[in-house]
Amino acid sequence: MMSTTMPKFRAILIFGDSTVDTGNNNYISTLFKADRPPYGKNFPGHIPTGRFSDGKLVPDFVASFLGLKEIVPPFLQPNLSEDELCSGVSFASAGSGYDELTTAFSNVIPVSKQVHLFKNYILKLKEIVGEEEAKNIISQSLVIISAGTNDFIFNFFDIPTRRLEFNITGYQQLLLHKLEKFVKELYDLGCRKMVVAGLPPIGCLPIQMSAKFEILNDRRCLEDQNSDAQSYNKKLSKLLPQIQAMLPKSKIVYADVYEPLVDMMNYPHGYGFAETKLGCCGTGLLEASFLCNPLTPICKKPAEFLFFDSIHPTQQAYLYLAKYLEMEVLPHLFKNHSSYFESQTSEEEAKNIINEALVMISAGTNDLVFNFFDLPIRRFEFNITEYQHFLLQRLENFVKELYELGCRKMIVAGIPPIGCLPIQMSAKFKFLKDRKCLEDQNSDTQSYNQKLKKLLLEIEAMLPRSKIAYADMYETVMDMIKHPQKYGFAETKIGCCGSGLVEVSFLCNPLSPICGNSSEFLFWDSVHPSQQVYRYLAKYIHKEVVPHYF
Repeated sequence: MMSTTMPKFRAILIFGDSTVDTGNNNYISTLFKADRPPYGKNFPGHIPTGRFSDGKLVPDFVASFLGLKEIVPPFLQPNLSEDELCSGVSFASAGSGYDELTTAFSNVIPVSKQVHLFKNYILKLKEIVGEEEAKNIISQSLVIISAGTNDFIFNFFDIPTRRLEFNITGYQQLLLHKLEKFVKELYDLGCRKMVVAGLPPIGCLPIQMSAKFEILNDRRCLEDQNSDAQSYNKKLSKLLPQIQAMLPKSKIVYADVYEPLVDMMNYPHGYGFAETKLGCCGTGLLEASFLCNPLTPICKKPAEFLFFDSIHPTQQAYLYLAKYLEMEVLPHLFKNHSSYFESQTSEEEAKNIINEALVMISAGTNDLVFNFFDLPIRRFEFNITEYQHFLLQRLENFVKELYELGCRKMIVAGIPPIGCLPIQMSAKFKFLKDRKCLEDQNSDTQSYNQKLKKLLLEIEAMLPRSKIAYADMYETVMDMIKHPQKYGFAETKIGCCGSGLVEVSFLCNPLSPICGNSSEFLFWDSVHPSQQVYRYLAKYIHKEVVPHYF
């Protein structure tokens, strides 16, 4: 559904490779096409459009988030309407890159030549709205640039063409120089707000792993290629602010697609993925473009696959990337988050929304665990009472800052029974049968919570028209620990992931075995509750805490 607020941007303009090509290659002579099934299986109408995925791409989702349109058409599509042209198009071409050598044999449109398409677009735009309005639309457009992967795969990793001239550092600098030149060309043509995507973890693409590993159960990401991608991304993220400084009134921000994709690979179940090392199309090892065709069998549920073919993500993965762009990247195109928010609404409406928003604050456990219980850093300065007051003072300052920014309704969560976390018990008890909650840590937690509850009433009294409620996480979780069967839990002392004793974060990974039914476990890993617990906590807040605001 289209946004009812004024869009932040007048149009969306896309440049790059297959990750953002919405169908331009359909209209040029090349083998690099996605104009046949099974591409487009989950696209509206279940039709192949030239997008290298089962459905929509990031530009489509972003355009929808911004209230511009539901899909971004390719510029080369014949008979585009005036509305389509005025709200933006994609100039991207699958198989392209910053290096012209990348496209030498594929006949696709290199990034440098996409500028020529953009110039033609500007001429058409001027015919529709006039020169002055065309300038306004372009200057107020969101520009997204996504390329570079093909350069490394075709010219350095798989086919060593450029390795005859450059080492990896030299080739990275060549590409960054070409990118800088391209960005400056767009700026000279009127673009002001640009997002430049970094490289994905190239070594984790199914096709790259297939070139290295013959045995399926031995497949893993190629660390050398990933390391090169990361070093390129660091240089790119450093270069973009330098380019911005040279171009007055420009905003050029870096989009980190590497880490979000790696997070999906490391924690697939959190995103609903069952397969991250194979594509959905065919064997998932090599199929892409014309090798992924109507004769190729595909998986039953593409949404459970990170990759649709051996190179390109599924619509589901692109949706998560688009949400990351919306939440973490686009706000940086404005001076601060408030101006980003107010660009969608009037100043008065923005104040009203913030004023009527429900604010939730939940922190403190890490402070006590990392600085006092496990690592005695703060114990050199404070006793437990003093450290509690130190934390409460910081919380008070934080709440007052939120109040000054317009927040009025806040929920502040107390600390859970830290001494009952599996990882805390593991540090004390060697044998499973001996495991029990650490009463000293729980006692310190309870005394902190009592002081917090009292403090919140005092803060509320100081801040006119504020409502600041305390959420008792301790007793709610403790009731689940003491009466597990009432909540359907079979295990409360170890986590579902791995041994359940110490696994958390990177220790809980695709190689870790997990329990059969996580909803029967109070803890998912050695620190964090399972979804089932969070559901009960949400119900408690809904029934017992939120009513205090009315």
